[in-house]
Amino acid sequence: MTHVRIISVENTSLGDPGTSCDNYRHSKFVIRRKYVESQLIPAMQQMPYESVVAFQAVIDPDITDGPPQNGAYRTIIWKGVQFPVDVAACIPCFLSHYALWKECVTSGQCYFIMEDDARLPEDSAKLIYDTVMEYERGPYGGDVLYLLSAVPYSQFALRTYCREFVKPISDLLKRIIHHHDFAGTTAYVVRPQSAQALIDRTTKAVMTTPDGHLHRAFNEGLLGILAMAEDKRGLMLNDHWSEWNHVHDVNVR
Repeated sequence: MTHVRIISVENTSLGDPGTSCDNYRHSKFVIRRKYVESQLIPAMQQMPYESVVAFQAVIDPDITDGPPQNGAYRTIIWKGVQFPVDVAACIPCFLSHYALWKECVTSGQCYFIMEDDARLPEDSAKLIYDTVMEYERGPYGGDVLYLLSAVPYSQFALRTYCREFVKPISDLLKRIIHHHDFAGTTAYVVRPQSAQALIDRTTKAVMTTPDGHLHRAFNEGLLGILAMAEDKRGLMLNDHWSEWNHVHDVNVR
């Protein structure tokens, strides 16, 4: 049972009750939420996933500063828990993913996590679904299924895996033995065991970015990473958002 969760800032509008920050009515967030609701969710619903919904992203007003620290990190408090974070960390973005890892573990089910700048190629929807189902059913509890084909910092570049460091598993899946850069967490799937590994690492390491956290967990042998056999047919980045990063920061326009 795979549940799709798309991280997105709620589409608030002027005059909505309970809206405390006018900046969250900025067109960036409204447009991206409209894209999620009108295009991305309906596209994903064409496949029989258990559920496909938008997940309310963690935003800056949800976070408070913790006690001051010396060095290259500081502390923040979220939902009563204190976290050490790198000064350059994408904190709201990381916590949004962290919250979904927790949901995955609590539910005991498979979570397909996406960000609101994901683009689903129409001709790949069935292939992606079949790949996710094979991952869900197979002996891959300690693995993350990586589904992003594009390189985040180069909108038109495709990710390339070195053949020497890839082990084919089936017609749909391959195991990544080594890769230099797992940048981008726009689309990936976790199961409770791999989600727990990511959570556990959070308690032992300074918070950075979700993709950096995942990459380090892989390098430390805490989890494995799988990819689609036809990895170039995975999810892409929506070119329309190329100048807008994932960080849900009211000051980033």
